[in-house]
Amino acid sequence: MDDSEFDIRHLVGMIGRQRKLIVSTVILAVALAVIALFAITPKYTASALILVDPSQKNLLDPRAASGFSNTDSARVDSEVAIVASDRVLVDVVRSQNLISDDEFGVKLGIKDKLLTLIRVSDGKLPSGEEAVLTVLQKFKESVRVSRKGLTYLIAVSVQSIDKGKASRLANAISEAYIHNQIEAKVDNARAARDIVMREVSQAQEAIIAADRNYEQFLNENKDSILAASGSDDLKIAFAEIENLTALQSVRSQSLASLNDNLGSQNWDAILSELQSVAVEELVKQRNELSRRLQNTDANSSSAGNIADQLKNLDRQLESETRKTISFLTEQNALDLKRLKSVKGELDATINQSNLPTDILAQVYGLRQTSSLATTQYRTLLSRSQSLETEQALQVADSRVVSASFPPTEPSSPNSGLILSFALAGGLGLGLAAAFLFEYFIGGFISEEQVEDITKLPVATTIMAETLDSNSTSLSDILITSPLSRYTENFRRLQVAIHSSFLDREARKNEQQRCFVTLVTSTLPSEGKSTVALSLARSYALSNKRVLIIDCDMRKPNLHKQLNKTTPKGIDDFLSGSLTTDILSSIVTTDDKTPLTAILGSRAVGRPTDQLVSKTALTRLIEIASQRFDHIIIDSPPVEPVVDALYLAEKADTIVYVIRWAKTSSRLARKAIAMLEKVKRPTTNIFAVLNQKEGGEHYYYSNYSGYYRDEET
Repeated sequence: MDDSEFDIRHLVGMIGRQRKLIVSTVILAVALAVIALFAITPKYTASALILVDPSQKNLLDPRAASGFSNTDSARVDSEVAIVASDRVLVDVVRSQNLISDDEFGVKLGIKDKLLTLIRVSDGKLPSGEEAVLTVLQKFKESVRVSRKGLTYLIAVSVQSIDKGKASRLANAISEAYIHNQIEAKVDNARAARDIVMREVSQAQEAIIAADRNYEQFLNENKDSILAASGSDDLKIAFAEIENLTALQSVRSQSLASLNDNLGSQNWDAILSELQSVAVEELVKQRNELSRRLQNTDANSSSAGNIADQLKNLDRQLESETRKTISFLTEQNALDLKRLKSVKGELDATINQSNLPTDILAQVYGLRQTSSLATTQYRTLLSRSQSLETEQALQVADSRVVSASFPPTEPSSPNSGLILSFALAGGLGLGLAAAFLFEYFIGGFISEEQVEDITKLPVATTIMAETLDSNSTSLSDILITSPLSRYTENFRRLQVAIHSSFLDREARKNEQQRCFVTLVTSTLPSEGKSTVALSLARSYALSNKRVLIIDCDMRKPNLHKQLNKTTPKGIDDFLSGSLTTDILSSIVTTDDKTPLTAILGSRAVGRPTDQLVSKTALTRLIEIASQRFDHIIIDSPPVEPVVDALYLAEKADTIVYVIRWAKTSSRLARKAIAMLEKVKRPTTNIFAVLNQKEGGEHYYYSNYSGYYRDEET
């Protein structure tokens, strides 16, 4: 039906008529959802909360922490991405050994097993990094990381079939993220420290170069400075610096030589360096023992005693040497201290001397360069030490404010949501199925449905009746039970047809009293022959002269219901085998009512549309119209054959029989549309809903058995 013809009443009516189908669909959908809920393995979701603090933290200087800024939101969003990054999740995969886990671990899927079965794949499990990446992809599907609104909180959720595992993995992700954050800060501090240390080395070299340049300037200009100042203190200072420098150089060389010889245990060289009587005596004893050891059998006990004595002498020599090295080191430190003090005194004396301006300027510039280099060196060295300390004192910018605990209830499947969707989906499918059954597939189950879909007025609804064993047709009920519901239905049909005839007479002002009524249906086995005979008998019982013609020549049925046999039939007359003069030979009378009938004698084995379209049938109707008040034509169904379309042209009224819950609404609309095209403009079509039962639905079955010996 057109959209313009569809309104809320049609929808409400359809829902009411198809309520059983809708309710059944909803129940089925909910039942399938319940089965699915029992079949699906429940999963649990555990969550941990992480608080991100975007302020900068320095344990060495708490006042250095900065406040919040406008970029904090972007910082938190960045941290969300970091928590969900592959680096963090891979750390969890490895730390929790998920590669061998039953849920996330590496295993062959159904597809891999099938490929292995047909020998397309070798069925080997991935290993190494490939296995880690495979598990990572599975694990990522179960991890959800999200920011809590516009807060600084990050929710880390993990879904698993094991509630304990879900909680453990959520906490593991949080810990891995914070650990990586600390490692990143430590790496940054280490990198900064390395950069500063390179700068410290350069600053140290700058100090040495500045001091060397200053000393070189003093040495090169010593005579000029002394001559210009005339100070004895400067002479003494220069001389002492020269002596201390020379002495420090000698001691440094001696220390270096002693350390080298001590490492190689070159006692003769050490003796030559130290010139010590004690060391000389120990070296003599050692040389003597070494000579004796060479002349002694290596396996004898004497050789062992000599070797022990040699070791004892080596320890004594090493002890004496280390004492000397310690003494020289102390003396060297004192000399360096004294050298530094003398240089300071020299600088003070020079500054207080009446030296020429050019010399003082050069001295000041060189000392200033050295001073700046020293200041920079101290600053960088201090920063290097701070970075070294910071490296050990780094804390994370984020912390876990709520660790994950095993959930008590599964998060998946969501029973309420699934049942709600099942209910809504079942309702939607039920409405869709109801619409299809109402307008395309299913049969008619109410007068309102018939009128909504076919746009035909329903003259009456005939309830299903049981055929009595002593009767040959349901139309016998009109005779045996004149006050029955079945009989009353045909009186209603008479009223509808009579009203149509009155309208026709008023419009055309005709005096004709014989009216032709065509009874047809969509498909076989819808009870049209029974309706036609019952309508004819109803007219006959009301003292009308009625003729019923069985034009269903493909499968005549009225002779069975009237329990009549005729050697010739209507087909013989229409084919020219009989003439009008002997028409009485195919005309019979009902034994139970004053009804006249023209019956068929047998099924015609040729196209019958050629017979009904001939003028012979028109002549027959014209002749009968002079003797009868009503002519009832039992027509073949519209869908299988075209005979009804030719007969519709001759009818004043068409009674369209629709079988309850069986006639297809789609085919019925198609058949009625064909009748509307061929009927006369003044011809009305009435629908009759036939064989209504007490609520059971019977759906349309194929009409391929139309030519079987059964009621049409």
